[in-house]
Amino acid sequence: MNTAFREVWSRDGMTARIYYQSYGGANVKTLLIDLAQSRRVLSTMHGMINVRFVCNNYAPPDLWCALHSQGFREKYLDTLMVQLGGVPPLMTMRA
Repeated sequence: MNTAFREVWSRDGMTARIYYQSYGGANVKTLLIDLAQSRRVLSTMHGMINVRFVCNNYAPPDLWCALHSQGFREKYLDTLMVQLGGVPPLMTMRA
């Protein structure tokens, strides 16, 4: 799938892009940072981990309640990752 994006930053092979996506009719945005190589980062859920990609997702208020429903959040994130072309480290989006 071809998802529209805007590159917002680039330096030393690292890039930061905002991807414009949709889920269930709602427009969402995902910030994807490609670190160009594996780096050690601090995850609020997993502590210190090695990752190549870091993601942050904006979901509009009409999705907030659903995102706290058991199983919905994982389905939501999996769908967005497919739209991004299957960026390997799904865990980074959940971290």
